[in-house]
Amino acid sequence: MMHPAPESESPYQKIVDRNQLWNGIFAIAGLLSILVGMIILLALDDQLSNQ
Repeated sequence: MMHPAPESESPYQKIVDRNQLWNGIFAIAGLLSILVGMIILLALDDQLSNQ
């Protein structure tokens, strides 16, 4: 692991990059879903208080 061969390094690096990309996508999706949920809760709260 200390001295990887060049030919075995690039496919592994691609896998790591892809995993980091998916982690970023899931993190952004989670934050967006939380924001959307908070907005929906606030909108419902406003509607209930207006009635």
